[in-house]
Amino acid sequence: MFIIAILITADQVSKYLSSSYLDGSEKVLFDGILGLTYKENSGLVFSLGSNIESIFYISLFVKIIALFIWLMLYKYYITYYRSNTTIRIANAFFVSCWAGNLIDLIVFGYIRDMIIWPGPGIPNLADIYFYIGLFLLFNELVKNPQIDIKKDIIMCNHKNTLRFLQSFSIFIVSNVKKMFTINR
Repeated sequence: MFIIAILITADQVSKYLSSSYLDGSEKVLFDGILGLTYKENSGLVFSLGSNIESIFYISLFVKIIALFIWLMLYKYYITYYRSNTTIRIANAFFVSCWAGNLIDLIVFGYIRDMIIWPGPGIPNLADIYFYIGLFLLFNELVKNPQIDIKKDIIMCNHKNTLRFLQSFSIFIVSNVKKMFTINR
């Protein structure tokens, strides 16, 4: 939780500073490769749908559902496979990503972006957390001896995929039931 608090704080501080001091101007840092600016993203990823009137609610719904699915996948993984530092740090980056952008969406009605980079769009620090989390998650999946990446994921072994989906759906249902069960 401490790592998540630090990451969310760093994200919010960077957004505050960019909105306070950049106001749309660009500051190139490393010879056109990296820079800072300030943009307000009222759409989905890469500002998709920013001209749709109800995009705020769609974006909020998508982010909350994505966070819920990730938390269930994380809990499933640490329950049935293993819990180690890599997967816990990946989880911290994913949760910080979604929380940082949810805070912006709820408080401002848009997400503040500021990083100019060679990749697509103009991300913020929370978006970079997502890429770091993906890298750590992929690293964990490759190193986990219980998972055969080539056979089960890349080659899309349908038998294992269906088994996973079945056990994962049972896992979600049982956890949702536990959440709504009143202990007497």
